[in-house]
Amino acid sequence: MATIKAQFSFAVKDLVLTRSVYGAKIEFLRDGHQVQIRFPKEEDGGSISSWSGSRSDPDVVVSNSLQIAVIGDAAIGVRDFTGPQQEEAFNKAIAFADAALNLAQAVASELLERIRIMGQPWLCLHGQVPEWSDDWLVDVDTGERLPTGATRCLGLVTARDRRSALDSSHLQSLPPLLDDQRPPLPIAETLLADALYFLDTHPPDTPRAVLSAAIACELKVRTVLRENSPHQKRACVDLLLEFPRDWSLAAATLFDKVTHAVFEHSLRTDDPTLYKRVVRLFELRNRIVHKRGEVVDTIDANEVVPAARAAFQWLNRVARADIKDAPA
Repeated sequence: MATIKAQFSFAVKDLVLTRSVYGAKIEFLRDGHQVQIRFPKEEDGGSISSWSGSRSDPDVVVSNSLQIAVIGDAAIGVRDFTGPQQEEAFNKAIAFADAALNLAQAVASELLERIRIMGQPWLCLHGQVPEWSDDWLVDVDTGERLPTGATRCLGLVTARDRRSALDSSHLQSLPPLLDDQRPPLPIAETLLADALYFLDTHPPDTPRAVLSAAIACELKVRTVLRENSPHQKRACVDLLLEFPRDWSLAAATLFDKVTHAVFEHSLRTDDPTLYKRVVRLFELRNRIVHKRGEVVDTIDANEVVPAARAAFQWLNRVARADIKDAPA
């Protein structure tokens, strides 16, 4: 059993420090690991912005770097990277690095939140995890780095949806979305991406994920109804959407009775399970809004927020009029 240190460098936005803190280190225990936070000087791998003090306040530094080290016991050491066991040692090293990264990201996020509250709100959004730019593993007993190279992104691909990888088809679709005639960014899709982002933070920001997903869903279904309804039904659609209180329409009803009236397809009949999750999404949204920010369980959020993306896909098929009838 060896003691391993995983060290990560994070990029931060204009972290204001006094020179007494620049280069300092703090340590504490968390989740069975020793955690070290350092505000590194340039010679330690840190970076500072072009302004690093002024005549009026020479004691102030603006730093763009943060280092977090996670130290714990692992069933590997630098000596295990020789001979037939080196592949197994590499896999164990990556597993340790992944677990250490999750902890370091959580610590970095909470650290910046504490500093935001102290008076530096420009550092990030609530719950935002800073990007890490470098990392390495060290065998503490020998002081040597494990010969894994940088572990950045190793082992993370399987945790992502491979279908979202940027491929040649995506690449060719980008120029008209970025040129002088580019369309505006779709707000509903942007809000959905925010919702999925909040769900992916460590720890997940479930209230904002649910709120963003619910707003995105309602905006998306209204946009599809307005832009894709048959000409002869547009007056009716405008009436329903502009005066919803007169017709007692809950948001989830737009995916059922209204889409059926306009497109002859209802999510409730086409995909009952997905429809129930969309209904649940709006129920959770209402509980957050009307019950003083009620906390959303992570299990619930992991069901309803991805359901919003599936509902978007269903709406897109409805809009293209190529949705297949649900099986009887």
